[in-house]
Amino acid sequence: MADYCTITEVKSLAGASLSTDDVLLAVLITRASKIVDNYTRRSFSAVTATRYYTPGHDTDGATLYLGADLLSVTTLTNAGVVIPAEGYTLHPLNATPKQYLCLKSAYSWTYPVDPVGVISVAGSWGYSTTPPADITQATARLALWLYRQREAPFSRVGNALTGEYEVPVAMPDDIKALLNGYRRVVWGAA
Repeated sequence: MADYCTITEVKSLAGASLSTDDVLLAVLITRASKIVDNYTRRSFSAVTATRYYTPGHDTDGATLYLGADLLSVTTLTNAGVVIPAEGYTLHPLNATPKQYLCLKSAYSWTYPVDPVGVISVAGSWGYSTTPPADITQATARLALWLYRQREAPFSRVGNALTGEYEVPVAMPDDIKALLNGYRRVVWGAA
């Protein structure tokens, strides 16, 4: 996974040099990038990989639900047989990333005796090859917020006898506002 912003972008946002904390900022940028991935349920950097699927479990008729953002297909196989690019369409048709694919009428999914993982999709996975500007901004803002949390005092809730303390909010609302438009919808059990 690539980081979604640079140390320079975080420093620019801070309006200060923060020059002695480059190592800490690098760690926080990586952490912020992972938080962005977890919050949005997607990755904003492309990864070349092969994912495996089971007919009947990951399919509905001719449709294969990918369960992840797909940028392009290198090879689609079903029970060891390569399905050519002319044998399927990626959906949505007019948008990227792709969420599912449909076999054309000349093709169907094979159900061998042990069907687990017999469909494979090799390709480029992720929301985009580089993060959109909103994601870069949200990551830089989140990294800076994490940096400032190292000195944030906790406010006491309750009384001194119980020792209850309030922890600062998990993520500022302005960061959530940037990220909410990129959240991946997950149907059913996630």
